[in-house]
Amino acid sequence: MLSVDRKKTDKLDLVKPLEQYIRNQYSAQIAQDHQEAINHLQQLREDVRNSADKNDVVKELMFRYYGLVVSLETRFPITENHIRISFVWYDAFKAKKTADFSIYYEKANVLFNLGALLSQLAVLQNRSSGDGIKTACQQFQQSAGLFEELKEHVERHPQSAPDLATDVVNTLINLMLAQAQECFFEKAAKDNMNPAIVAKLAAAVTDYYEITQQLMAQPAVANLIPKPWISHVTVKALVYKSIAQYRLALVHGKSDEYGLQLGRLIAAHNILEDIKKNKLKGLSADLTAWFNVVYAQVSQSRITSERENDTIYHDTVPAEGKLPAIEKKSMVKPIHVAQGITLPTDQDPFAKLVPFVVTEKMSIYQERKDAVVREELRGIDEQNQLVIGYV
Repeated sequence: MLSVDRKKTDKLDLVKPLEQYIRNQYSAQIAQDHQEAINHLQQLREDVRNSADKNDVVKELMFRYYGLVVSLETRFPITENHIRISFVWYDAFKAKKTADFSIYYEKANVLFNLGALLSQLAVLQNRSSGDGIKTACQQFQQSAGLFEELKEHVERHPQSAPDLATDVVNTLINLMLAQAQECFFEKAAKDNMNPAIVAKLAAAVTDYYEITQQLMAQPAVANLIPKPWISHVTVKALVYKSIAQYRLALVHGKSDEYGLQLGRLIAAHNILEDIKKNKLKGLSADLTAWFNVVYAQVSQSRITSERENDTIYHDTVPAEGKLPAIEKKSMVKPIHVAQGITLPTDQDPFAKLVPFVVTEKMSIYQERKDAVVREELRGIDEQNQLVIGYV
């Protein structure tokens, strides 16, 4: 399974610019009242920035910081023309530095790192147990959901960092869904579910990996992601295509459809032979070992099926192109865990500050009101001058 590295960021000073804004916009006393909250925000960002751990504690810290960023987004005009805070981040793949004064950029990168962390937690799960598989499946779907929320955020607030590009984020969404679907297959196979259902689950795994493979072929993605990822996804798509044929062959065997059984086993074996000849180079040790297990299982089943059909059943074996298509059964979708996150009022240290958009609208209202009053006063003055002229 593949996980995404978290992005790194430089240390920055949130305290001075936020204090100054509150002092200017509200009062020195209100700035003093929020001193502890601003210091906490600064320390929390540092804790998140410096932590390389992959656990639930870090996840909670990151979600807490994300909630505070959402609060900042509504209450502080952090832009190049207002509160100038330069957020520096390095992309997750090439470590290219990109800086921006926008709070939307900070929010996008925190969302990216949340998606990356969930992918890391999923990969760390022990999938030899049913509970481990289910947890990994849930976390891969949550990772996909976070990347999908990132995609929607960037569509509203475009960013220039290479790993925040729509094509890249789409690739990560589909990669996470492919791995979540793979977990579903693993659980079904482990529980000895009906081979027909398992075949459909495997066919859906292939579908997700093939879509991911196509997305990875786009120049903006292919030039950014690690090259071994492309080989990994390509082989996964093909192996699961073979597994789907193998599992359906078991169904045919139980139904005494020996020609169809052998036809599917030949198709499954041919796929694996192609991988063995052309695509094993550069794969991880774990992926290679898994391939060898599948290859041995399919090869032995084909040999047995051929011998039995040649000596006993003599069924007609359909060509690979004549085999009925395998139905796909997808069981996964992005799970949105950050959408709509806002801190409860009693947990938001900035809750008493008026949202910037309200302040801005009040300012516009005040300006328009003053203009109306000035115009009325000017009219009254003109009328007074006319009255005086007639007296």
